[in-house]
Amino acid sequence: MTVDTEVPAPDQRAFRDVMGVFATGVAVITTEIDGMPQGMTVNSLTSLSVDPPLLLVCLTNGTRTAAAVITRGAFVVNVLTRNQRHLSDRFARPGTPHFEQLPTVLSHGGIPTLPGCAGHIECDVAAVHSGGDHLIVVGRVRACRAAPASPLLFYRGHYHRLAGPGHDEVPPAM
Repeated sequence: MTVDTEVPAPDQRAFRDVMGVFATGVAVITTEIDGMPQGMTVNSLTSLSVDPPLLLVCLTNGTRTAAAVITRGAFVVNVLTRNQRHLSDRFARPGTPHFEQLPTVLSHGGIPTLPGCAGHIECDVAAVHSGGDHLIVVGRVRACRAAPASPLLFYRGHYHRLAGPGHDEVPPAM
């Protein structure tokens, strides 16, 4: 087998189009620093290790949330349900007061969490790596909880839901 080393890099639109066919869940990363809650919508999230429990999340460089996560050294992953698109949209808008008039519940570590999510994962920052226009944050999981709810999905630039009946009970706070 030969490897073609002369292949030009794809343009950004082609790369986004191909990555868009990889369906992902949607989550909001939250943290707090100096009494100010911070949060951002992400879909670059994956489990990294079971022993020890680690996950990987990618945060946009230069954002308030990325800076707060690094400074605080801790964050919560709020896995959104299929009925929480409004939260995804809210936290995807940079520079807006994401938490204004939004009820939250503090985690055991004092980080604001979003009620009614499909899951919460509380993490300490274990490592940070540069990844182009994002920071790759490795989180060491210190607490987690899942609820019987259908997730919000992102595919080809749009939100989707799983087909079939879902369990959309509102789970208790973390």
